Amino acid sequence: MASLINILIPVATFYSNIEHLVNGSGMHWYIETLEDEEHTIVKIENTQHLLQHLDARYHTLYLTSEVFDVALQDSFYDDDYCIHAIEVQGGRTTGTELENLGLRIISKTPDKQVRSFFNKLGRHLKNDAAYGIGLEPSSSPLYRNAYYCRESIKGKKLWFDFKRKITPLTVAVT
Repeated sequence: MASLINILIPVATFYSNIEHLVNGSGMHWYIETLEDEEHTIVKIENTQHLLQHLDARYHTLYLTSEVFDVALQDSFYDDDYCIHAIEVQGGRTTGTELENLGLRIISKTPDKQVRSFFNKLGRHLKNDAAYGIGLEPSSSPLYRNAYYCRESIKGKKLWFDFKRKITPLTVAVT
């Protein structure tokens, strides 16, 4: 089972494209924002709600199989909670640039619902003609197995991480 999926796609587009998978799997969305040293976690109910929180403070999204209760859990990474969570980082975009969106199952032993959702997402990306696979430099499976949204990458400079802009990515020629 894969535990990491990389996609070149804006986070809002990704949310819209897989909302039906998330709802059909009974998963929950949360966004974590960071301002100075203050972390805030908000449950996301719909696209408009997400867009309200996608600004310079956007830090990470989470997909969970169980409701996250800030009164009971300190973090998505807590030992007793991480089996229910998928970390979603990146997906930032500007007029000319696009950052990779990475999904990672946090636990080495995730619950059945998280595994099932992750497998559904992988099949969806593989079978949807709107997505391609393979980036350059393809010296590692990380790039060879990364997806890209064909429409979203048009005219954009592609980066794996906005914080470390070393070498731009390109779509692999197959």
